[in-house]
This record gives sequence, C-alpha cells and structure tokens, in this order.
Amino acid sequence: YTEPESKLMLSDNPTLMVLKDGQVLTKRAPVYFLNEIIVAAFQGQAGVADIKSVTIDNKVVSLTPTNYRGIYYLPVGDDLAVNSDHEITVVAENLYGKNVNFSTVFTYQPTGFTLKNLEKN
Repeated sequence: YTEPESKLMLSDNPTLMVLKDGQVLTKRAPVYFLNEIIVAAFQGQAGVADIKSVTIDNKVVSLTPTNYRGIYYLPVGDDLAVNSDHEITVVAENLYGKNVNFSTVFTYQPTGFTLKNLEKN
C-alpha cells in the first residue's frame, strides 16, 4: 500500500467477528464450553486490527492467543451460571484507534428435560 492508501484503509473501522462453530454467534445461541467461541479482528493486513477487550456480564475475560494477531479463543475455565443467559461484549481497535463493538446474549450450558409420559402402577 502507498501511504495515502494505508491511511484511507485505517480511517475505516476494523472488522470484528465473534464465531461459534464457524458461524457468527447469534442471540441466545447455546454455548456449552467458552473455548468454542473465537473472537477475531482484522482490517486488510495482518496486525492492523486487534481485540481490545472481551467482557462477559461486565467481567473482563482473558483470551487464549492463536498463531495470528487479532484472533483469539475464549478461555476453557469459567465461573458462569449454567442454564442462564450471559452478555458478551467484544471491542476491536485498529492502529489509529478506531473502535468497533459487538454485543449479544448467549445461553450457557442449557439443560432441561421434559417428561413425555408418566406411568403409575
């Protein structure tokens, strides 16, 4: 890139994706293990954008890095209440300080059952 092209590219917001099983994490999606979730920030070239922060229910989450800057897994362990909804918020930032946010609610380890037929002797 030439200098003007790179400045123009960096004047845009970075692209932010929150993925589970290769698909964008949707509202109230079931999540059984946090490390199923990948957060990724990118903007044209490697290293231009990165994840600034990830919170779940307003608590900061430490990320597990991959081999690529800007792509992380959520950690394996957690202290989230099961069978409950939790809010995840992710912030990505590029080299010029442009931010983009993503926020949604997911259901952590949904469990439940229904009785179809109850017989008495």
